[in-house]
Amino acid sequence: MEPGVRVWVRDPDGLEAWLPGIVHSKLELPGSSGSDGLQDVQVELDDDDHYGQKLSFPVALGHSEADDIKLRNKEEDDLTEDLIDLPFLHEPAILHTLLVRFQAGSIYTFTGPILIAVNPFQRLPLYTDQILQEYYNAGLMKSQGMADLSGKVRPHVYAIADNAYRDMSAGLHKRRGRNHKTNQAVLISGESGAGKTESTKIVMRYLTVVGNSTGSTEFEEGSVMDRVLQSNPILEAFGNARTNRNDNSSRFGKYIELLFNRRGNLVGAMIETYLLEKVRLASQLTGERNFHIFYQLTSKRNEAIIEKFGGVTREELGLTRPQEYRFINQGGIYTLRGVDDADELKATQHAMDVLRFSPEEQADIVRLVAGLLHLGQVTFKTLQALEGDGADLDDSAEAQHAMETACRLLGVEQATLLDALTKRTIETRGEKFTRTLTAAQAVDACAAVVKAIYLSMFEWIVDKVNQSIQCPPEDFKASIGVLDIFGFECFERNSFEQLCI
Repeated sequence: MEPGVRVWVRDPDGLEAWLPGIVHSKLELPGSSGSDGLQDVQVELDDDDHYGQKLSFPVALGHSEADDIKLRNKEEDDLTEDLIDLPFLHEPAILHTLLVRFQAGSIYTFTGPILIAVNPFQRLPLYTDQILQEYYNAGLMKSQGMADLSGKVRPHVYAIADNAYRDMSAGLHKRRGRNHKTNQAVLISGESGAGKTESTKIVMRYLTVVGNSTGSTEFEEGSVMDRVLQSNPILEAFGNARTNRNDNSSRFGKYIELLFNRRGNLVGAMIETYLLEKVRLASQLTGERNFHIFYQLTSKRNEAIIEKFGGVTREELGLTRPQEYRFINQGGIYTLRGVDDADELKATQHAMDVLRFSPEEQADIVRLVAGLLHLGQVTFKTLQALEGDGADLDDSAEAQHAMETACRLLGVEQATLLDALTKRTIETRGEKFTRTLTAAQAVDACAAVVKAIYLSMFEWIVDKVNQSIQCPPEDFKASIGVLDIFGFECFERNSFEQLCI
């Protein structure tokens, strides 16, 4: 590590991960000799905020790097499209390359067969039909041994999706001399807000387009391709929410298996979900929202849209402003930037039509969702009894009305629901004991009931979607799985569900 060499050094203040600099001098430390010796390397920083500042780092004799000082690549390498091509590949080199490419408008970068995506938090013209066609043509020529004609494809999520499709196709046709496995999988992972949900939808669209037997980027309404894509608005409405890092965060894990016949045409799909974040139903942090569907149903100017759910009226649901409901007002956020919840509700209802939800089923779903909101308004009073304090429905008009409306929409008897909320039955050795809960315990029981009902509804919706997009086992010969795994983050209060993630 000679004077004049460009390096990265770890920021001693921790404000920046790494700082750029140039080796100013090096000096062998007294008493150092052989392989165990140390030299003091002095680095002069050359970024705008620290220009001219000098830092010293101990580096072993004969070594060019240490934990806190790394060699820097040449400037012409900063825009490399594949990190594997960097002469020096380490943490600061990766971070710097991603930053320079992002600032130049390139949000995608390869690292071998892996694609790194940096979320721009804005809509970019990267997913047009023309661009999709370019990656499809490049993949087609490469699969036919004409890679030199198509050139090297630039980093893009379409390239990853196309690789999976071409490898699957090669496996289906069992081309000689190539070791291809038929079934493929695309893993989409990253921290919350990294863009996993959007990337998943982009991969799905690409695979449905290339798997379209008509060769068109447009789908006939109700076709299998259309039904597969229309599963997204439904799953997002009931399973996505705003967090402090992401306006459309998937609060559940999702594995989508796209099914293809021997010709490589899409013939069906299957969706598997897991670990829905139920704790969000009764509690949200400041700045967050509950699941989107609650705000869609309580948004303004949605009366005509609600009626499309099997003829249900807003008056029947008894819904007012989202600010009024305890289960959806704790975060203090009711709208999202650039999103109209009424329009989103319209998309949800249209998707249900495409996926063959009957009018009666659609009506039952919105009644359940509205019923849970009213159940969250129920309050309890404390009763004095010889055996201890107990809980009963509060005498206030608001609590009485909330319970009556919730029971009507959920289709249960009020006495039965009240018993479930205020009493606990314990069975031991064939004997049953019933004890009355306190008012605080009744509130917890109410939250538990809401979570159980919503989870059952969510799982039923996923099953209903699968019934619409699945195909008989004999119709498909290969599959491409797309795993949209959880975004990891640490909240101010972390539930057991978050620990599982």
